[in-house]
Amino acid sequence: MAEDKSLEDIDLAFDLGSSASNTPPSTSSETDGDEVDPIAVVGLSLKFPQEATTAEAFWEMLDNGRSAMTEFPSDRLNVDAFYHPDSSRRGTIPVRGGHFLKRDRAVFDAPFFSTTPSEAACMDPQQRILLEASYQALENAGMPIEKCCGTKTSVYMGSFSNDYNDLVTSDPEQDARYAATGLASSMLANRISWFFDFNGPSTQLDSACSSSLTALHIACQGLRNGEATMVSLNPGLEYRQLDQEFHTAIESFLDSLKYLSHDSRCWSFDERANGYARGEGISVVVLKRLSKAIRDGDTIRAVIRATDLNQDGRTPGISQPSGALQETLIRDTYRRAGLDMGLTRFFEAHGTGTAVGDPIEAAAIGNSFRKHRTPEEPLYVGAVKSNIGHLEGASGIAGLIKTILALEKGAIPPNAGFERVNPRIDTSALNISFPLKSIPWPAHGLRRASVNSFGFGGSNAHVVLDDAYNYLKSRNMVGKHQTTPNPCVPGTMVTGKRGPLEHQIMIDGTTADASEQDTAMHKLLVWSVADEHGIERLSALYEDYSKNNLHMDDSTYFENLVYTLAARRTSFTWRSSVVASNLANLQDLKSKISKAVRSDKRSVAFVFTGQGAQYARMGQELLVYPTFRQSLRAFDTALKNIGCDWSLLEKLQDNETNSVINNPEFSQPICTALQIALVDLLRDFNILPAAVVGHSSGEIAAAYCIGSLSRTSACKLAFYRGGLAAKLAKSGLCSGAMMSVGLPEHESHAYCDRLSNLYGTVDVTVGCINSPTNVTLTGDRAQMDTLESWLREKSVFVRRLKVDVAYHSRHMNEIASDYSGMIQHLEPGETPRTPIAMFSTVSGTLVSARQLCNSEYWVKNMLSPVRFSETLTQICAQSAKSKRKRLGQPIQHHITATDLLEIGPHSALRGPIRETLNAVPNGSAIQYHPALARNAHAVRTLLETTGRLYCSGYPVNLLAANRLTGKSEVVLTDLPEYSFNHSRRHWLERVGPARVIVSASLVE
Repeated sequence: MAEDKSLEDIDLAFDLGSSASNTPPSTSSETDGDEVDPIAVVGLSLKFPQEATTAEAFWEMLDNGRSAMTEFPSDRLNVDAFYHPDSSRRGTIPVRGGHFLKRDRAVFDAPFFSTTPSEAACMDPQQRILLEASYQALENAGMPIEKCCGTKTSVYMGSFSNDYNDLVTSDPEQDARYAATGLASSMLANRISWFFDFNGPSTQLDSACSSSLTALHIACQGLRNGEATMVSLNPGLEYRQLDQEFHTAIESFLDSLKYLSHDSRCWSFDERANGYARGEGISVVVLKRLSKAIRDGDTIRAVIRATDLNQDGRTPGISQPSGALQETLIRDTYRRAGLDMGLTRFFEAHGTGTAVGDPIEAAAIGNSFRKHRTPEEPLYVGAVKSNIGHLEGASGIAGLIKTILALEKGAIPPNAGFERVNPRIDTSALNISFPLKSIPWPAHGLRRASVNSFGFGGSNAHVVLDDAYNYLKSRNMVGKHQTTPNPCVPGTMVTGKRGPLEHQIMIDGTTADASEQDTAMHKLLVWSVADEHGIERLSALYEDYSKNNLHMDDSTYFENLVYTLAARRTSFTWRSSVVASNLANLQDLKSKISKAVRSDKRSVAFVFTGQGAQYARMGQELLVYPTFRQSLRAFDTALKNIGCDWSLLEKLQDNETNSVINNPEFSQPICTALQIALVDLLRDFNILPAAVVGHSSGEIAAAYCIGSLSRTSACKLAFYRGGLAAKLAKSGLCSGAMMSVGLPEHESHAYCDRLSNLYGTVDVTVGCINSPTNVTLTGDRAQMDTLESWLREKSVFVRRLKVDVAYHSRHMNEIASDYSGMIQHLEPGETPRTPIAMFSTVSGTLVSARQLCNSEYWVKNMLSPVRFSETLTQICAQSAKSKRKRLGQPIQHHITATDLLEIGPHSALRGPIRETLNAVPNGSAIQYHPALARNAHAVRTLLETTGRLYCSGYPVNLLAANRLTGKSEVVLTDLPEYSFNHSRRHWLERVGPARVIVSASLVE
């Protein structure tokens, strides 16, 4: 009885002539309703009529109060042949237009969605566009496919049109073998779940125009009760497919019920309201429980506080709404969630633009809220149908997205075309207002809004939302959002754009800007696509994006961009990268971005440079990486512990004028320290070698890399080797030099033998066999001068190394005994997670950890020729072979390296490596990369190499490479959407009496 009494009271209050209460708005609490677990909107995608294909473009249309109405596209309907203003004339339609998507209905990226051309042609284009929009919504939410597949994610789909079914089934002779799955409405939700491998509920709902908000309500319930544990995908869809015959019929049916506006416009709440204009579009929102959205670092677009449904019951006609039940739904939604209605300042109405429906809804809204509002502080009422028409089944989510954008921007847009209010709506009595232009949100603090959606059979839905910023702030919650903290002041709203303040992180409920970073620091940006030409399409979009958003170009925003691309995007087969330091660098992206590479399984071998590649301030830019900096400090400490009286970090910072880097006392330990720091840093990047090889003293860092030497032991080897070499250079006992020569080993010996005729003895020998066509000669400086002049006369490549001693020659015998005594008691380091093989350039074979802890090995390393070419050939030759197992025998140790990464201050071994690869079968398939290069910014060089490895398919930790943690960065939601390959059309259609099938044709 109590329920009946309340309904009676509502009906009595519904009278438009009843007096309005002038009671001032009640004092409200911003932390109300916490007994209901809130739902976060974390992603969205939309394709609305005309230019409204992104959230930014949609907001621009709303902010400018623009309508997307056009005449019927010529490929849909010959409007001149069917239009007549007299709706009583059979075979005609009384409207000339509507609100249409601009895209070609037939284009579809079938390969992306694992669909054959014949199956794609049988699929309702609604299924196709829904698949694309669903991926883009997940992308917008920063949810890669690999993180979603196999999860208990639900899909609740709301729509009620099925035009393509009528078109295809009208011709029983068509070859439509996949029509059963391609046309069934149930497949709209099921196909999404199938493609993304979602395991939660998957349901198609039809409650007419309230379908999508009804689906939203059920999705929220499912998240709260655990039916879906991760995320809920909630699409709304309405897409017209019909040819002229069918389209004129459906328009006639609707007009016979007096639904359609003959102006082809929705004059929502205006005195000109004369029916609704149809529109088409799709929108998808991604939902999560708020607690999980905060946990996962998602960008929270808005907070859904409450949802509810009801039915109009027995009204005079099934399509006649009940204002009383509409009002009941609004009140019940707030009451059940414990929400204060006084905080609501905007109401997105169903607002179809009908002369009867608009006054009924306006009264229900006003009666629900008027005691909380005054004529001076009214409730603002909007209707998105005035902009994009009535999307019918998708209209509810369209209104929801409009409201989310209004909450984020702190502004309320006008109703398009609104001039004078419907005379049956008493705005003063109801304390409501219809905005004529964009206005700032009318209150500071929490922004709350309501959304209505009604089905023409009486199924009603209602949603209450709060803005993310104030919701989090009022509860001292940590969360990420892009909501402007303060309402927009008129004249400062930049249409479709946001400023840096809108990408914030909430710390203890307050907005915290990221600390200022060096804006000149380089970052690695990556993109991936499913088809080879996708990079061209995507880079063009990002180039335009950078040009249009330079006003947001600060270090925080740029880091958020890098983070979003690196960690919150799906990794596809075709990849590309670029190194940039700010958004302005991307204005000519198409000319800078690397060529698209097809990724594959990769394995890398580290090649450690020997002496001679050092230079002043080498790698110093890498000090911005904490791991690199800490590694050098640890090496510096190890040096001091063994008696070093100089600072490694200070020497590394010396400029070229003051540097002593070419003195072996300093160069040897500093180069080893640099290489070890690079190993530590690359380990952070998840770049781990399958094998290592070291050139001469480069073996010290190589042994550290595989865990065979501790940092202290590596420090000891390098320090004493450099110190003794410097002592030898100063002693005057030997005057040594080293020189790289572009000759094979046997030809080099011939030149050395000629020295005996001039000097009587030969004090130059081949110290390093770098490649089949390159060696390093080592020995007496005077004899080396003679050799250099001979070789230059023959135009043979020669280059002196920046060393003062002749390593790998008899000169080293002078210090061998002392070195052996100083490097006793070597200790192993930390064992890597995955075993790493080391090929010795002393022996030309695999070397064990036990050997590497023996001082004799390192004496031989200093004295013996470096068999680099032979050793590298072994690694490359194994990589070119397939791993085989012979019956009854264990699999032998097999090394596969698709990439060679030189670890050192410069790409000194680039030439020898390439020459060696040219002599190895399939060696051209192995890629070379330098970690650093002389006279190049160290961070840029390392990131470019990291980008090449990522693009090739190596599982790089892109966050570590970019010095990002994923904790403070925010997922950007305004980035260009994935660009699908729309080069092919898929369509089944009868064309005249011949009934021609058009399928999988190329787009011209």
